[in-house]
Amino acid sequence: MILAKHSILALLLASSATASDLQAYAGVQFRVEQSFLDLVSKEFYYQLPSIINDVIAPLVPTEFDIPFVSFSNIRLTGFAIDESRAKWAIDPQQKGLMMNWATLKTWNFHIEVLAGFFWPIEYGFDIDVHLREATLDNGLAIKADVHTGTPEIDLFNSYIALGLSSIDLSGDFVIDIISWFAGFFLKYPAEMLINLFFEPAVNSVLNDIIIPVFLSNGLFRFDVSGSDGQIFDTVVLDVTLPQAPTYEQGIMDLYADGTVYFQRHGHRYTPPIKPMGFVAGDNNLQLVLSSYSINNVIEMVMAAELISLPVADELTTLLLLPIISELYYNFGDRNVTLQITPQSGTKVDFSQGHQSAIVHVDTLIDWIVAEDETKSTNAFTSLLDLDLELSLQVNATKYLNISVDGLTLNAFNVTQDNLGGEIAADQASILYRLQGVMSAVVPVVNAILEAYPIQLPELELIDYSIHFDYQDGAFGTGLHVTPKP
Repeated sequence: MILAKHSILALLLASSATASDLQAYAGVQFRVEQSFLDLVSKEFYYQLPSIINDVIAPLVPTEFDIPFVSFSNIRLTGFAIDESRAKWAIDPQQKGLMMNWATLKTWNFHIEVLAGFFWPIEYGFDIDVHLREATLDNGLAIKADVHTGTPEIDLFNSYIALGLSSIDLSGDFVIDIISWFAGFFLKYPAEMLINLFFEPAVNSVLNDIIIPVFLSNGLFRFDVSGSDGQIFDTVVLDVTLPQAPTYEQGIMDLYADGTVYFQRHGHRYTPPIKPMGFVAGDNNLQLVLSSYSINNVIEMVMAAELISLPVADELTTLLLLPIISELYYNFGDRNVTLQITPQSGTKVDFSQGHQSAIVHVDTLIDWIVAEDETKSTNAFTSLLDLDLELSLQVNATKYLNISVDGLTLNAFNVTQDNLGGEIAADQASILYRLQGVMSAVVPVVNAILEAYPIQLPELELIDYSIHFDYQDGAFGTGLHVTPKP
């Protein structure tokens, strides 16, 4: 059989497409500017001594035993740094970050060793490691495999200088001799060996073990079990890179697929077909999420039926009489609980023309009537198709406010009627009456949201403001970081 030239070309293109998981565009975009790195590194070094001395050091066990050997009086003390040389810089020529770390002025490690080979022979000595004027410089680049999008992390130009660091062993004459050789080794061969093996060892651990084994080459998987203990499905976290990060003067851009889904359920939304946009202006840290990424996460949660909300605050058949009169006529004045379960198909739409997001919600509601203190009846079950218009704001006092700007009921369908078909026969009229009260529901929902504001953290040395950017098919968050006066 003879194939036409265009058929052969199409066949080659099809085979090459199936050989790669790469997308045309990313689901998540992340931009870091040099001014953000400068301020965050300053805050990091300001907090680091207290984190090491007050948080990490107390967690170190003071003693432990292994066969024939006891370790006691273990101490990590005196961590101090000089940040005058510290600089994290975006380097377009090296296509990565050049990182000069703060000088480690002091850090002391003490341990007492007691070896008891057999009674009554015991041998004890102390070890003191004093790190002084030690420095570390390295480059860091994030790369992407051109065929699979597997993330790769590359350390380069690494150099460790031990400065005036020393090691002391105290005990008898033999230990003193060992201590001299240990100090000599630390000052000369050790530094050379560390610089010879540190960089390839770290790169090998990251790219040959952690990323392929624990992150499954960018497709991190873990099983989820149901209430019966059986495996429900496998969750896939996709952090593959559809394109390599870019490094320009003072700007670093990272791109990732950035979605989560059930393996059997799969992607229910198509990947982006056009690039998202970063916002020009003062934002020196930006994160842009596509509706593709957000909706795949929502779909996974809904597919797992992880959300089921009971609503029972002062709701009665009498209050519902103008809307669903059948409940009052069948049960009289009784309390009503709504069991709300959002369904698969719930999704978020972003539009550049609105400073808000439209959330399409398909939700299943069980209308449960309490006949007495011990007996409840599910009168009927209905499926509601709702549109919520949500907006986000961060005020000057660092509170994140979520508000509902609109609520529309598109459909009301009875899926189970336990009242002899009365509700199903009246569902068109019930939809009309429910649509009439939607405007009254909005302030009630907003009052609930306002009662639970989200407080954002305050930092010691830097201040920040947050800007939300609504795009067509994407949602951006811009962070403008400035030093505190």
